[in-house]
Amino acid sequence: MTAAKWVKFSRDIELPDQIEYLMVGTDDLESIEDELSRFSRLKGLHIVCNRLRDLECITSEDINTLTIECKSMTELPCSMSKYPKLTVFCAMSPELHEVEGVFWSGSVLGMLWLRSDQRISLNELNSAPPTLTNLRVEAAALTFPEITSNLSVRQLSVRDITGFDAFDLDMWPELNRFIMAFCMDTAALKYELHKARNLEEMIMRASDSAALFGVLPHTLRSIAASGSGLTDMPTSLRRCTDLEVLDLACNRITRIPEWLSELRLLKRINLVGNPLSHIPKWLAESGVKLLLNSEDFDDNDD
Repeated sequence: MTAAKWVKFSRDIELPDQIEYLMVGTDDLESIEDELSRFSRLKGLHIVCNRLRDLECITSEDINTLTIECKSMTELPCSMSKYPKLTVFCAMSPELHEVEGVFWSGSVLGMLWLRSDQRISLNELNSAPPTLTNLRVEAAALTFPEITSNLSVRQLSVRDITGFDAFDLDMWPELNRFIMAFCMDTAALKYELHKARNLEEMIMRASDSAALFGVLPHTLRSIAASGSGLTDMPTSLRRCTDLEVLDLACNRITRIPEWLSELRLLKRINLVGNPLSHIPKWLAESGVKLLLNSEDFDDNDD
């Protein structure tokens, strides 16, 4: 598959109706409305601006990828139903808090990425189309509504979220990859993780994740919990017999337990940034790819 060729906007572009992927950087989108209206066959559009009122000047109905970065955007500039072929939508603004109109009947949206410094409410999740498989939210706080029908999301990524009180994993049966970064107050997840039926990868970066290890689903094949303040390798990992990748970098783990050898499918362990004094001989000879600090370990266990 040929990679999309993105073109940077200028007023001097020849044959604008032949351009399919356009990057626009401007202070105010309204100042170039006339020029943008000539790009009638766009499939991809990436806008970076300070002020954005609406997208009336974007006339192409073939857009499948839309990214908006705007410093002052508080709500979506239009209903996304204007772009019936839209599959990837990213909206980024420190002021964004209203996302009404992001889903609509007949939507084929597959990936939604929202970034804001405000509280975002995803009350429209119950209207999410079955095509939505990738949801990424970075916000000061995220309100999960009470989900009334199963979602098709396979990858969920959240950052800077302060609570999961309304998060019900029963409604996320397809969830396969769950990423949390800088998330605090995750206690509510302790009562949800055991419901995960297809979760194979869980990433918890610099999050309040220590309490979650006691309830990790046994289906996991990859676990990452870097910078989570762990002082020991959680014994609950013994239940994850399908585990292939373990990343516990930048914690305070001092020893590698013998029971880790029970995880026969392990292929890669990352313990960089932990104050380890030695590695067990069985691990050194196991063939598992082991990532450690740059210094050598000469003192191996027999």
